[in-house]
Amino acid sequence: MQLTNFLHLVNDLDKSYTIFFCKEKNGPQWPIFKVNLTSSKCILACQKDKKPKTIQDILYLFSRLKQKNISLTVQSEGQEYHFFGIQIDPQRKRINLL
Repeated sequence: MQLTNFLHLVNDLDKSYTIFFCKEKNGPQWPIFKVNLTSSKCILACQKDKKPKTIQDILYLFSRLKQKNISLTVQSEGQEYHFFGIQIDPQRKRINLL
């Protein structure tokens, strides 16, 4: 997913929603706790037992970027994963990257 696409998806959501990554459909959900930027991509790092970032945290970091047409991936346990959409969970006030 491109960063610009992600920003469009979360723009109208409650900014206090937390962000998680799910490798498998009904698998465990890992909190996104860190953002790493390079010149060609943005990596969202996830790890069990970490405090998840909120949409507000992420938007604040990305607001300072000039180039927003970069690839967005998730890093979990040393591997990078591409994701292609989000799942909104209003009961838990979170979004899951799928």
